[in-house]
This record gives sequence, structure tokens and C-alpha cells, in this order.
Amino acid sequence: MFLMMMAKLGKALVILPVPTEQTEQTEQTDEIPVRGAIPADKPALVVNSTKAKAGDKQVEVVIDVVNNPGILGMDFDLYYDDSVLTLVDAQSVLELEGCEYTPAAYYKNPTTFLWDFQDANWTQDGTVLKLYFDVAENAPAGKYEIKIMYSYGNIFGADFNPVDMAAKNGNISIS
Repeated sequence: MFLMMMAKLGKALVILPVPTEQTEQTEQTDEIPVRGAIPADKPALVVNSTKAKAGDKQVEVVIDVVNNPGILGMDFDLYYDDSVLTLVDAQSVLELEGCEYTPAAYYKNPTTFLWDFQDANWTQDGTVLKLYFDVAENAPAGKYEIKIMYSYGNIFGADFNPVDMAAKNGNISIS
């Protein structure tokens, strides 16, 4: 059902603007991440930042949905610095009847995550995904961004219309 819906919604892309004090410039690509502060009432996917040390294993990074207007289907891509971070596991934490999570066959940068809620219009806020990264033994200190990107129409509600959702990128800060 989800893949058929994607074909009906098309492949048009949109940049979801978010007000911010500082704006980073990115190269023009097919998918563009949203950066900056998210208004209090804006639906959003939020990558929570965390800290780690070089050589750490299974560093948990949580992705939350906030201000959920109701989602029937969702997929997004996750990007990270694979010279320092290795995605070793990802677990969907949604336990809704009628929710179908399609796990990635393998973790490659970028990795796509996909949910089809079928008839279960998911309206709750909270954690949607837990990611686990290994940090390289020789990782230099610094902040390594974890980005969410998606194409317009890849997140849609019960009415099958696209959900205008911001994305707040996070990072793993290595000391």
C-alpha cells in the first residue's frame, strides 16, 4: 500500500523552511535537510544528540516525532559520517496494531527507514526509532552530524495528503 501511495503522490521535492538564527548553506541535491530551530507547534522528526568517546560501541541515538498531526505512512533517509560512525543496529519502537515497519536489509550510508501504518493513523508523539552506532577507535574529537532527509510525499496522513514535517538534525559529540 505504501509503495503504491508513493507513486500516486509523485516525486516532487520541497524544502521545508524552518526559522533559525544561523543558516548553514548546503549544496543543492535531490533531498535537502532542514536545519535550525523548530517552532513549538510544528510537526517534526527530531534526532536527539548524544556524547561518546573514540572506540565506544552501541552508542544510542533516539529519533522522536513531535507535534504529530497523524501519520499513515513514513519513510526517510538517515545520513552520517561513515568515516567515524558505523550504524550497527536500528530498532523501531512503535508497537501499534496495523503498523508495519520494514527494517533495512543492511546498514549503509544513507539508510532508508520505512513504516506503513495501514489503517492505524498514528497520532502520538514520542520515540519512533533507536539507532546504535559504533565509534571508530581513532575518531577525532568533534561533533558528527546525523541528518534526516525525505522527499515531499514520503510522509503522509490518514487523508493520504503529504504531512509538512520539519527535521531537526542531531549529532554525536566525540570527546
